[in-house]
Amino acid sequence: MPAEEFYSRPTICLDKLPDELLGEVLRHATWVPYGIHPSDLVASRMQSSEAVENQKDYIHSLVTKRYLIRVCKRWHRLAFLYLYEWVLVSRLKNLKGLITAVERRLFDDPERASVGRVTRRLEIDFRWTGREGVDELRQINILLPSLLQSLVELEILVIGDCFEVQWMNPWVSHTLCPKVRYLNWVAPQVRPIFKHWINFLQSHPNLIGINPPEGMSLNRITPIQLSHPQITAWTTTSTDPVVPKVFPSLRRLSVVFHFGKLDERWGERLITQPLLSLEILQLNVFYPTHKLTVDTMLETIQPLYRFMPHLRRVELVLLSWNAPETWSRYAPPASVSVLGVRVRSTRPKKQAVKHLLQILRGIVQSTPRLKIQFTDEGTLRPILKEEEYLVRCAKEGKIIERWLDHEGCEYRLPVE
Repeated sequence: MPAEEFYSRPTICLDKLPDELLGEVLRHATWVPYGIHPSDLVASRMQSSEAVENQKDYIHSLVTKRYLIRVCKRWHRLAFLYLYEWVLVSRLKNLKGLITAVERRLFDDPERASVGRVTRRLEIDFRWTGREGVDELRQINILLPSLLQSLVELEILVIGDCFEVQWMNPWVSHTLCPKVRYLNWVAPQVRPIFKHWINFLQSHPNLIGINPPEGMSLNRITPIQLSHPQITAWTTTSTDPVVPKVFPSLRRLSVVFHFGKLDERWGERLITQPLLSLEILQLNVFYPTHKLTVDTMLETIQPLYRFMPHLRRVELVLLSWNAPETWSRYAPPASVSVLGVRVRSTRPKKQAVKHLLQILRGIVQSTPRLKIQFTDEGTLRPILKEEEYLVRCAKEGKIIERWLDHEGCEYRLPVE
């Protein structure tokens, strides 16, 4: 809620409320969901429109919170903590200041816990200029463990490619963020030490979803006795694919594709044994599909379905609406009932929207049992905006005329 709207409701004298109720009012006025959906354990360019909007709302809410803590000492004491539930760091100097802030005692009372106990989500996304020195990069990797030591209630950790593997050293990492549930580490250049990852998994039993840096293969040296039954979401890449054997409860597998043409043995490196718990396969197309005349990505993944006997849903996450013609021949296995589609481009031309719906019609024709679902509200808007044009196309039999929206409700173009 914007600060102006909050202050324009003088029907209740807030100062007469007890601390507990006033604190709830202030929280309601500034709260933004800090959670992360497993489908968003990818690079920011591939995340859902809901995740993008949440981050915008969070930034706007900071303005309101900063106004609230300036009203009076009482409001400062009650609203101060809400500044630290979800923390976004974009500059090195902010990281230094944050360490000092989270080490403070609540309300400056030495008998109370530290401010860091309030933080549930930490997102560090530095904007690099390319002029940073070696000492500055080294300093960042030293500061991260110092910060994480105070965040004992942290649930979500999102860090970029500025961090190296030192912070995962077992001597340090086993005490960091014991309650962390999601780790999203977007780092294409990092080669983590495998033993460090094993120790990290063993010391963080609450982990549910991980997006690790590229090149991390647990299968190479993982001890047989290691098992992490809580992991249900895992992200890997087509360039260096790996699905660890130590996750028997894996329900969602997300693969990021950097190329549209893969070698035939690619799948053998990705999966080596059946994934009996897998229900959702998310395919993130992180390359310009409109530049390719031949795209074999969906064909290459077909042999892998024999390792996914209980797969019920496949999701396509696209950067643009220009899907390759070869995709119209795609036929998911019989167990799959829903093909989810999410497109990050929000301002497509109507011809591009029509083209994607044509491709989807080809898929549905070959697998009539399949339902198409647009899993993101940001994907639905461009389609509904061109409804009149798409109705004419549907009457000509060129595109699909029904689908599920992001809430699972059926929608049909008014073609009759």
